[in-house]
Amino acid sequence: MKQFLRSLSWVIPIALLPFTFITVLAQSAVPGDFFYGYKRGLEGVVLAGASLHPTTRAMFRSNLADRRFTEVERVILSKQDTTGLDEFIFSVAEARENIQKVPDRETRLQL
Repeated sequence: MKQFLRSLSWVIPIALLPFTFITVLAQSAVPGDFFYGYKRGLEGVVLAGASLHPTTRAMFRSNLADRRFTEVERVILSKQDTTGLDEFIFSVAEARENIQKVPDRETRLQL
């Protein structure tokens, strides 16, 4: 049994290595890139966890709106393309809607 657990302690990290590598690559993806869908999927998983409290959800949505802006800016400046602009507009609307649901007025103003 010890040998099995020892082997398993090496197999699991090696099996997770491609997932980790792809996740790192996807973080810099912009609309139109191969890993962009993967990145958005990961954000959806994090958003599900952030949805437990309105303030946390609003903070994450606000952060996503900032990311979408940066992505669209990079695509426009480098490729002269507006790919992702609709996602940015949607992201800002979602962030605004979530910020309005934050119960604490001071936190809403900060967001």
